[in-house]
Amino acid sequence: MIIRTQRQLIQAVAKRWREQYQPFSDKDPMDKRGIADKLDALDGNAASAEDVNAIIGNQSWTRLACDECKEDTTLTVQVGDEPDYESHTAELCLECAEKAAALIRGMRVELPKGESPCTEGRKDNVRLTD
Repeated sequence: MIIRTQRQLIQAVAKRWREQYQPFSDKDPMDKRGIADKLDALDGNAASAEDVNAIIGNQSWTRLACDECKEDTTLTVQVGDEPDYESHTAELCLECAEKAAALIRGMRVELPKGESPCTEGRKDNVRLTD
């Protein structure tokens, strides 16, 4: 599990853009190199999502949404696999993560005596990032 914030997306957008589109082509009508240069010039600590969106032309690189309630948010917990093609990954906002925890806590009450939930003792699968 990792914590993701919109600020992290903004701070990493230039690097992620280059990873996605390099090598650049001079024949590209979208001018991905020019977009990369503009993203490089942004101050990741001060730029807003709107600043990035104006450069790229859409909000897909800065949008952070909960996969459960579908609401836009500025902070999620990402659970499951590392995001990739055919991965099982979900982004949960605080409210939905708390609801999920409450459901699991309720389930613990109903477990047969002596049995524990699958995550008991598994602290190695939790990773926090800043």
